[in-house]
Amino acid sequence: MREKWKMLVLTACCIALADASLAREGEVKMAAAWVGQGQVFHTGPDEVQFIGTFSGTMYIEHGDGSLNRAVFTCPTTQTLDRVNATTTATGKCRITAPDGESVFAAISCNGTVGDCTGSMKLTGGTGRFQGITGEGAMITHSPLTSIALDLAEGSIIREAAGLAVWPQLKFVIPDTQE
Repeated sequence: MREKWKMLVLTACCIALADASLAREGEVKMAAAWVGQGQVFHTGPDEVQFIGTFSGTMYIEHGDGSLNRAVFTCPTTQTLDRVNATTTATGKCRITAPDGESVFAAISCNGTVGDCTGSMKLTGGTGRFQGITGEGAMITHSPLTSIALDLAEGSIIREAAGLAVWPQLKFVIPDTQE
C-alpha cells in the first residue's frame, strides 16, 4: 500500500512539473515614444489633475519580440503637486501586437514634474497572450506635467509627447493549448 502512495505522489509531482514547464517565460527591454491628450482640472489649492490618454508604439530593444511594434493606449490620471513639484499617475493599458492579439496592463508611477518612475503590471491578454502575467519597472519623461501646471481649469491638451522605457519587463504566458 505504501508503494502505491509513493507512486501516486511521484506521478502527481511529475504532472505538476510538466504543467509548469509548458509556461513560456521571458523578459524584454522596450522603449516607446508616446503622444497624449486630455484635460486639466484644479483639484486643490496647489494640486492639478490631468485626465487623459497616452498612446504610442513599443519597440523591443532586446528579448522576446512578440510585442515589437505593438501599439498601446493607456487612459491615465496624473496628479501634480505645485508646491513640491511632484507627480503621481495611475492607468490601465491595452497593448496590441501587430497580429491583433492584446496584452492588458496596469501602470503606476511617481516622481518629480517631468519624470515619473514606477511599474507596469501585466494583467491578462487575448489569444496567444491569454493568462499572461508579469511586471517590471517603467520610466517616463515628458514636459507635459510642467505645461499642465500653468494651464487654466478645464484646459484641453490636444497633443503632448514623451518617452517611456521598460528596462526589464518579465512575463509568464501559460500554455493554454489542450
